Amino acid sequence: MEEKQIASLQSLLNEKENIFIFPFLKEKEDSLLASLALFYSLENSGQKANLILGTLPWSVQPFAVKSFSTFQPKIIIRPPSSTQIKQLRYEEKNRQIIIYLDAEEHLLDQKNFDFILSPQPQPDLLITLNAQKTKDIVSPVFQNNFNSQPLVNIDHHPSNQQFGQINLVQPSSSSLCEWLTEILRQINEDWIDSHVAAYLLQGIKLLPSEKQSKSSLSQMHYLIGKGALDFTLPFPLLTSQNQIDFLQKIIEKIQVSLKPELAFVLLDIHEFHYVSPPYLSLLIKELKSGLFHFDNLLVLWAPDRQTVQGIISLKNQKKWSDILEKLNGTKRGNVGLFRITGTNLSSVKTRIWQLLSEESV
Repeated sequence: MEEKQIASLQSLLNEKENIFIFPFLKEKEDSLLASLALFYSLENSGQKANLILGTLPWSVQPFAVKSFSTFQPKIIIRPPSSTQIKQLRYEEKNRQIIIYLDAEEHLLDQKNFDFILSPQPQPDLLITLNAQKTKDIVSPVFQNNFNSQPLVNIDHHPSNQQFGQINLVQPSSSSLCEWLTEILRQINEDWIDSHVAAYLLQGIKLLPSEKQSKSSLSQMHYLIGKGALDFTLPFPLLTSQNQIDFLQKIIEKIQVSLKPELAFVLLDIHEFHYVSPPYLSLLIKELKSGLFHFDNLLVLWAPDRQTVQGIISLKNQKKWSDILEKLNGTKRGNVGLFRITGTNLSSVKTRIWQLLSEESV
């Protein structure tokens, strides 16, 4: 039965064009590592995959697009002009993209060209990792599509509600990464390069020694043979369970504003009382150049009930400098730091919003 389900998954992967992966991020679990491994394994197979983390609009997800736009430009060229084009090239000039269409005998008719802004493609295959029921995945993209698109449910919890068209649930596996390793081995071992193997190995290694099984040790041996130890994980917060738990909590807290264009995180003192400068430094790396690529970013946290500290980074350098000056902040590298006393997170956020709204960031 298990082999038949995996074969059905392989057929779906070969048929579909827009595969969306939805991990359920839970403390003391390896779902983030497993989802990265699955994403890169699909990339190795030549499939088009999107990794959807938290409740962010998928247009600002990592690995999808690196902007806040919800539309993609598209050029439609109809016959007979389309039959004449022999080369397409582009160049960036004065911060503009210029597209050139070279044609046979210069026979192009402007009437045959349309430039449109099309919505982002919708998913035609959904894959959940570590979710035990559909309500675990709160992403609007998932909730709007799980009744109409094929759904693959990959998990290792015995309480799983078997909610997918394909249910790959293996309670005998000690971790999700162990089970995903076996699934990928059965589908196509060539999809597991050193990059994928490193994520899977890290996920299995998170298990305490008393929970390691003969199967998990066997999979670890296999992944080392696939070059897992030769690849250094690029994301600094994925090296210990505590750091992974911290990052997963942050992902659930990220919010996106389109006006002003900004990603922001508010860290409440009750939930994040343990936040330290090293963790914050690693977090900013993740948000700006690791898992995420936010040009405009604001992180606020409260070290105590009467103080708010913040980190802000804006693409608009003049606006960034003006705001830091008004907040008595200082620049440090590509971020600005500030500290405000006698206030709380909500009031500081409101004040910054007013500063940002004076003109576009």
